[in-house]
Amino acid sequence: IFTPYVFLGFCLYAISSVLWIRILSQVKLSFAYPTISLGYVIVVTLSAILFHERVPWTACVGLTFICFGVSLIGIGYGAFK
Repeated sequence: IFTPYVFLGFCLYAISSVLWIRILSQVKLSFAYPTISLGYVIVVTLSAILFHERVPWTACVGLTFICFGVSLIGIGYGAFK
C-alpha cells in the first residue's frame, strides 16, 4: 500500500474528488454526470495509441454513440451556444 504507484493513485483520486465536487457546485448534476462516460472514450483511445491495442469496430460504434449522446445532452443544456 505504500508503494509509489499506489500512493500516486490515492493522490490522483483525491484530486479528482475535489475537482468533481467543484464541478458539481457549478453545473447541474444531470449535465455533469453523463460526461463521465467520456472516460470510456478516452481510455479506449489512449490504449489504442499508447499500447497499440486493437479496437474492434463494434467498440468504435459504441464509442460513437457515447459521444453522440453526450453531445445531445450538451446541446439540450445549451452548452454549445
